[in-house]
Amino acid sequence: MTSSTSSSSSSSSATGVDAPPPAAASTVVEYSEVQFGRIALQIKEALHRYWLEETKANNSGFDDGAHVILILDKHLQTFPWESCPGLRSEAVSRVPSMCFLRDRILQQKYLISKEERGEQWGSEWRDLEVDPQKTFYVLNPEGDLKNTEDEFKEYVGKQQGWDGIIGRAPLDLECIDGLSKNDLYIYFGHSGGEQYVKSTQIRQLGHCAVSLLLGCSSGQMRGGGEFDPTGNAMNYLLAGCPTVVANLWDVTDKDLDRFSMAAFREDETQEMEGIEGSGEAKESDKTQLSLVEAVKEAREECRLKYLVGAASVVYGIPCFLKRSST
Repeated sequence: MTSSTSSSSSSSSATGVDAPPPAAASTVVEYSEVQFGRIALQIKEALHRYWLEETKANNSGFDDGAHVILILDKHLQTFPWESCPGLRSEAVSRVPSMCFLRDRILQQKYLISKEERGEQWGSEWRDLEVDPQKTFYVLNPEGDLKNTEDEFKEYVGKQQGWDGIIGRAPLDLECIDGLSKNDLYIYFGHSGGEQYVKSTQIRQLGHCAVSLLLGCSSGQMRGGGEFDPTGNAMNYLLAGCPTVVANLWDVTDKDLDRFSMAAFREDETQEMEGIEGSGEAKESDKTQLSLVEAVKEAREECRLKYLVGAASVVYGIPCFLKRSST
């Protein structure tokens, strides 16, 4: 046995063929239950210390006006996490990645610094505010949503500073101007309006207004296998839009109209409360309602709260409507 092994080794060396290397040592890291238990205890202790500090500060865990931002990957973004029992009562928005969130925060800081200190970066944070009097809307562009047109025609017509299109298909340049020259863009129609303006045109915008895409599946992201999902809402985010309200799936028009009007009324009520309050109260007790909070409240007005209400989500960071000075 010994002689045959040695002759075999010598013959393989003679032919110039290297013998196969010995099997590599296993690189699998085995974690014991003790290690997992230790990690769980460390997390529990950290949470306990956190809540002790919150209790000392008389804080319930969420500050007034606090927002939750979900960072969802391509596998999780299809689910309406905002309507889960633990999150439904909170103001929740979503972004596709940490890079998007960082970009929106840096964008807002740049706008603040540009407004206050020229081109230098400022250190004080201020929430994003948009002027509701700079609004462009597209209402029933295909002409077949008569109930929606009847519901909102009078409302949009009496809003100061609002301009838009009712009952006809817009030109692509009209949509581009509406997005780039206004603070707020509202679309009432089928899908997200991608049939009227090309995605490449949206992504190339230097400024993109806060957008409410009130149509079926306007916020649906379509999977791309190993690649990140794509969708109409993503085009707005790539254009620099800070906040997009859209729907994850198809919804009924009447319940969506009920949701939309409730969201508008929430913002309108807050603005009127700010106007009616005294000047001193406005400065000291400035409890504005964000668009994310308005969407949260409007979900409860739907008759199908988990079929239609849960479809509406917010992409991006919270934004607020500027209160009228009069």
